[in-house]
Amino acid sequence: KVDTEKSEIPYICSSFRTLLYLPLTDTELRPGDHIEVETRFYLPRISEDFDRKSYQNAQGRFIQASSTESDEELPLTIHSCEKMPIRYFPAALAERWKEKFASGFDPQVGGFMTSLLLGDRSELLDEDYINLKKSGLSHITAVSGMHLMILIAFVTRIFGRRWGMVLSVPLVLFFSCMAGNPPSVMRASIMVIAASVSFLMMDTTDSLTILSLSLMILLLHNPYSITNISLQ
Repeated sequence: KVDTEKSEIPYICSSFRTLLYLPLTDTELRPGDHIEVETRFYLPRISEDFDRKSYQNAQGRFIQASSTESDEELPLTIHSCEKMPIRYFPAALAERWKEKFASGFDPQVGGFMTSLLLGDRSELLDEDYINLKKSGLSHITAVSGMHLMILIAFVTRIFGRRWGMVLSVPLVLFFSCMAGNPPSVMRASIMVIAASVSFLMMDTTDSLTILSLSLMILLLHNPYSITNISLQ
């Protein structure tokens, strides 16, 4: 998230989201850290028959950035936050789980658990990712409604259906933040929350109405998300 005021960028909002490409650094980044670096902004385009512009716009990123310096001359300054804002706590917890998986299991198992539970495929071995794609099972590593339904089923089994529905709403919101709020998770979260509220108020749900409500909210938030293959 680019702070336009500190960066002295003339923009109508105080910040905007971007995808920033930087060389690897020895300093480990944590949620809530601030980075100072000179970058070059550019619009994503079609590259190697892949429409990066449509893909990035569907993720809510309409401009990208990359470092303007070489690896050796990178004037990168990292400011670690003394007290992490509470809004970054889910992301920090996800990073902690990721570290636990990496230290407690071998790379293959740890990478698969991270991708399966958190939707983070960065630690998944290339061989496993290719095998999942060939078998048509790569969708299980993308956090979606399946993960949320497992979470809700677990909660309702312990606390009963009514109290389970009440407790599932904050749990779903927290888990969505842990997974980074991709469109697939946002869609499922809206549907789960709407279904829970409908059940608590009227003891019934209408799947088509809930799906339409979810689609409407997502498109109001970002109309370009209609090009996302997961949403389609």
